[in-house]
This record gives sequence, structure tokens and C-alpha cells, in this order.
Amino acid sequence: MLNLEQIKEELSIQQKLKEKIDAVLKDAPGGNIFFQKTGQNTAPLPYCDYYQDGKRHRTSMKYAEEHTVKTLLFKRYAKKIKKQADQNIKALQGISAYVPFTEDIKNFGGELYRECREHFFGPAVLNPAFEALQERQNPYHPEHLNVRSEFGLFRSREELAVARAMRDLGLKFKYETALPVGMYDRYPDFAVLHPETGAIIYIEYAGKPADPGYQRDLQQRLRDYANVGIYLGVNLFILAPPPEGGFDLVRITEQLKGIFGI
Repeated sequence: MLNLEQIKEELSIQQKLKEKIDAVLKDAPGGNIFFQKTGQNTAPLPYCDYYQDGKRHRTSMKYAEEHTVKTLLFKRYAKKIKKQADQNIKALQGISAYVPFTEDIKNFGGELYRECREHFFGPAVLNPAFEALQERQNPYHPEHLNVRSEFGLFRSREELAVARAMRDLGLKFKYETALPVGMYDRYPDFAVLHPETGAIIYIEYAGKPADPGYQRDLQQRLRDYANVGIYLGVNLFILAPPPEGGFDLVRITEQLKGIFGI
């Protein structure tokens, strides 16, 4: 499965490298540096080949300034890697232009286009276990379930924003479903149907990263999840505010894209 965010990050790295290469070649002096040995077990001496008046000239750089030698070395290295960097950028640009078909597009036209959709995309991804999940099962602190929305009640505006981000990405989700972890149940914030595999992916929004009590509870939840085969980074992911605090919807949306390869 493509992780487009990693591809975009690598493309950015390659483009910055290309900018450095271009800057070196633009500012470099004429000619190219080479090395030749003067005798057995001696250090190679640099010389510079350049063209002037249509003729090739060679000049020793034995006594050249260190800056000149270093500049020509950078030029030689930049020319060496330029072709590979250009190829990498071209390849990555092609991959990063890939756009998966969203569920909204796949479901175009409702039942009228069902046969058409299946002809192009195959049967819709279904998971009876996901469909059977019941929402808002968490019995603790029902008074906190007071943020009204088009999806029903949420415990916080931040969780509602996460839900809307998932809807905009075409993801099917359920809020606060019961998950047996032994003698009791846990209630992950979201159970999400993976659009390609049909697997259930659990999402927790960790809204209080600076609260020690909240962090202790989160660590215990992670241990409970692991006991029933739900592992962080596999079928469980945590969304969190930026380190400086606040809520960053763009950051959350990019994290969701990375998790589901959108």
C-alpha cells in the first residue's frame, strides 16, 4: 500500500538536494578538477582541465587556494549525482500524482450504479464485524457526551473535528464502540473500516498529552489493547495535538491520510 506522505517527504528531500546541486554548478568556476600521482606512495596532486579559445588546457593546482580546490571538488561531486537526482525526482513526482479513488466516487449514483461500480472496482469492501459494532457504548461520564453534531453526540469538539476529517476522506467509522479486553470493556474513540482491506482500525485521539493522569490511563489502555491483538502502529493509531498545544486539523488530516494510504 502506498504511503503518499512518505513519498511526498522523500520528493521534498530530493528537490532540496537538486537545488543545492544547481546552486553549486551555477557558481562554480570553469574547468574540472582531476588528480594525478607524482610518484609511488605519494598523495595525488590536483590539476584543472578547462577550455579556452577552442583548445583544452591543463593547469596544476598544487599551490591553488584551498577554497578553489574545494569549490571544484563540490562541482565534480554535484555533476556526479545530478543525473540520479533528476531521475529520482521524475519518478517520485509520478508516484505522488497518484490519487486513490475515494469511497464517495466508488459509491456514485447509489444502487442505480451498483453493477457499474462492481464492474470497475469489484464488490464493495464489507466487514460484517464492523457493521455489527454499536456506537456510543461507553457508559462512563454520560454527561460529557454533550457536543451535538450531524453524527450525533461527541465528548469534545476535537473528536467531532476528527470525525468530520474522516468523513471528508471517505472513511467509514463508528464512535465509542465496546471492545472486550478481558474482564471489562474498553471504548476506543473510533473504529474505522479500512477502505482497501476491510480491516477494523482503531483510532484514539489523545487530547491531553501533558496530563500525567491521562497519560497513565492511555498506557494502560494500550496494554489492554495489546492483550487482545490490537497493536499500536498495526491496527491501532493515536492522533495527538501538536507539541505546542492547541488543535491542528490539517495535521490530523495528514496523519489520517498516512494511516490509510489516501
